[in-house]
Amino acid sequence: MKTNLIKLISVILILTIILLSISMITSEVLGKYSDFTAASKRMRSEYVEQQKKMVKREVERVIYTVKYERGLAETRLKKGIKTYINYAFNTIEYLWEKYHRTKTKAQITQLVKDALRSIRYSEGRGYYFIMDLKGNEILNPAFTELEGKNLLASKEKDIRSGIGKSIRWFKAGNSERFNTGVWFKPTVKDTIKYSCITYSKLFKPYNWIIGTAEYLDEVEHQIQDELIDQIAGYRFGSEGYIFINRYDGRALLSNGKRRTSNKTLWEAFGQKAKSVFDKELNAVKNKDGGFIYYSWEKLSSDTLAPKVSFVYGIPEWQWIIGAGVYIDDVEKDIQNLRSTMLSKFKKDLYRNIFILLIILAFFLLVWMFLVSQIKNELSLFISFFNQAAHSNQLISLKNIKFKEFYTLAKDANIMLQKKLEAEEEILKTKKLESVGILAGGIAHDFNNLLAGIFGNISLAKLHIKPEDKIYRYIESAEKAIERAVGLTKQLLTFAKGGDPVIENIDIGNLIKDIAVFNLRGSSVKLDFQL
Repeated sequence: MKTNLIKLISVILILTIILLSISMITSEVLGKYSDFTAASKRMRSEYVEQQKKMVKREVERVIYTVKYERGLAETRLKKGIKTYINYAFNTIEYLWEKYHRTKTKAQITQLVKDALRSIRYSEGRGYYFIMDLKGNEILNPAFTELEGKNLLASKEKDIRSGIGKSIRWFKAGNSERFNTGVWFKPTVKDTIKYSCITYSKLFKPYNWIIGTAEYLDEVEHQIQDELIDQIAGYRFGSEGYIFINRYDGRALLSNGKRRTSNKTLWEAFGQKAKSVFDKELNAVKNKDGGFIYYSWEKLSSDTLAPKVSFVYGIPEWQWIIGAGVYIDDVEKDIQNLRSTMLSKFKKDLYRNIFILLIILAFFLLVWMFLVSQIKNELSLFISFFNQAAHSNQLISLKNIKFKEFYTLAKDANIMLQKKLEAEEEILKTKKLESVGILAGGIAHDFNNLLAGIFGNISLAKLHIKPEDKIYRYIESAEKAIERAVGLTKQLLTFAKGGDPVIENIDIGNLIKDIAVFNLRGSSVKLDFQL
């Protein structure tokens, strides 16, 4: 069974269009997926970088507050103790102004001691002391055993040195003094001396040094407590908070809550917290802090989520301050992006399919039109070839629209014309063959007749003399018979189909013979000049 070429081309064309459509749709799907993957990756990267900048900014803001408050610790301490001393100094001045004319120095001294002895501040750490310019302790409610003793005779070298400097300072004419030294804490039952700042003023009427002291570590602890309470309530973003750990692993502030126990992070949260803390400790070795990556529970749930944190160390307080953000929050945005892109993709896909269907329908219509035209023009060729055996009708070129078919039709017409010419030549050849056969028979019979005539003329010529008048006529007849014999030979050659005999002749004699033969019997007189 033979294949229908037009149907085959139609099927191939339709399949090609369908495959191209599928390829275009597949390419668009892959392109959209690639765009989504790139957009997701870019969103994750940009989100993480944005969140890292945010947590670093929030930590730096807290660090600034901490450093600012820490820097104010000494100022705050000095301001506080100066306020307390001014209150005590005003009290002493008041008592002296009121009683120095009516009471003795000893009586006024007792009034002052009674007024100031019971005063405490700073959670019991703060108290007033009075010492004269000779080093004698007049009032020391926290360490009463020192009252009446000369501190310049103390066994503690650092105490003697500090007392001596203060006495020399006031003897030099100064009225007040801040100085840094060491002293025992009244609230701690030990023999350790702690760093402290002392503020004292000179009460000139009695040459008393009135002073008080505060311990730097206690002020810093107070500031730390205030800062921890303040930072505990600090939030940023959806679930952002500040955490504070100590260098020894104890948590001061974790998950937005203050930790009061002395447990380490890994004791409170398990061994996973140990690896996180090791990362923190390693990051704060850099003076500018650093980022760490880990997983931790969210405040809103107990599930672990990936997190990035920025941590910064304050070696003076042994603090690690940090803040983190859960980087999986971007997945919600990516899911929203996925939904948006998928919705847009569906719309684009339906639109493209609709456009492709329109294009496919258009191509099919065009192809059907072309097929009908091709069929029409092929029918001309089929009709032509069907009739070629018994008809010599040419293809009408005016009904052909396609150049290729026009060329084929033109060539077919030329082929037909050549066929007709060949047939005509064959017919002519056959006619010539028939004439040749006829001419051969006539020539053969005529040659027999000429043989008899020529023989008799030759015999007659033998019986007459050349000078006889008739001899000339006999000779002319003989030549004519020779020419007739030559003509019959030519006819026989033509009849047999042989090649003509070519020989050299005298053109002058040939012309004379032909002219005489053709004009014989006419009144035309020949005059030859050859």
